[in-house]
Parts: sequence; C-alpha cells; structure tokens
Amino acid sequence: MIKCEILILNCSKITKYPTIDLTNAQACYAVFMNSAVTDLPIIVQEKTDCSTMLNRTYSLVNLTISGTIGTAMSLKDSSLLSAESVQSVIDALKDLTGTTTLKLTLHADVVARMTDEQKATITAKNWTLVY
Repeated sequence: MIKCEILILNCSKITKYPTIDLTNAQACYAVFMNSAVTDLPIIVQEKTDCSTMLNRTYSLVNLTISGTIGTAMSLKDSSLLSAESVQSVIDALKDLTGTTTLKLTLHADVVARMTDEQKATITAKNWTLVY
C-alpha cells in the first residue's frame, strides 16, 4: 500500500507542479498542506482517499484532476480556485446515483461564483455540496 502523507507539507517555494499520479495511492492525507501550490495537475483513482489531501492550500488557483474522485473531498481553504478548476473537480466526481452520498466541501467564495448548472450537476451525481 502506498500512502502519500506529508509529501509536500510546508513547501513554501514551489508553486507549480508537474502532473502527480496518485493512482497507486490508497490515502493522501495533508499532502499539500501549507504549501505555496498555485497550479496542480493530479491523477486519482476512485479508491484514493482525497478527503484531506488539499487542506490548507490557500494559494491554489489551477487544479486539474484526471481520473475519478470516489471519496469525500475538501477544498475548503482554496478560495482562489478558478472556474475551470471547479469544473475539473465536478467532472471527476464519481456518479453515486443509487449509493451513499458523499460530501464535496468548497470555500464559500468559490460556491458563490459557481453556476446553477454546476451545483445541479453535483447534486445529480448524488454528492452533497458543503461550504
């Protein structure tokens, strides 16, 4: 089992990363916490626990997610996320229709900039939007 724990914790110099492939990781706890990351392309698989991976990513603007998000996810500290980043997250959410609802947590400022269509898509995939 590969766990991504504190991989880039408190990294205050690097703002842009190459694509990080997390498809073999089962859990990614606080991987980018307190980092200066602004641009982050990642690849996930639906069983990777991404729930706290992006906590305290205050500078994150451009997030590109490839793969499927199948666990709760929090971007509560990322108030600067671009519209494209939000759409990338929404597109990657697993369709949970007929299964247990999971939470997608976004910063209130991000939710305020979202379209009604984006919010409806989250709900249609059986996710709960929290902010």
